[in-house]
Amino acid sequence: MSTSDECPFLDVEPMPGEDPLYPDKYVAAAAKWDIVRGFSAIRFGPWEPVNRAQIVTMVIRALHNWSGITLEKPTSDSDYYKEGIFAGFDDPFHGMNMQIAEYNGLLNSIWLDHDGRWDPWLPASRAEVAQILDNCLQFLD
Repeated sequence: MSTSDECPFLDVEPMPGEDPLYPDKYVAAAAKWDIVRGFSAIRFGPWEPVNRAQIVTMVIRALHNWSGITLEKPTSDSDYYKEGIFAGFDDPFHGMNMQIAEYNGLLNSIWLDHDGRWDPWLPASRAEVAQILDNCLQFLD
């Protein structure tokens, strides 16, 4: 990331404060690496809440696009599709990323919701994000 990175989204502007890079340069860098995408080519929604599926997708993209780490996809003959919580989650934007994350252990130790599931559309808690990031460290060693 550098001060010369230009943010492609019109709704992301620099904020006054101690960090001259916030948030526009951080968003620009993450967009450059295809870690984040906007709601459109010009709208990012910087103050919109982030749900669990979006967090997982950003983490999978960051591992692959920035770190060069490609995680295994569950194979059709694996037990994953019989037992995985997200085996049937077929959202076109986040489904495969949720399955890849679960299959590779990025969701290990995540507390399940009261019904034994982890609703991908609920807002992600800071603790959940910390757990997912901690689980990523095994791939960065």
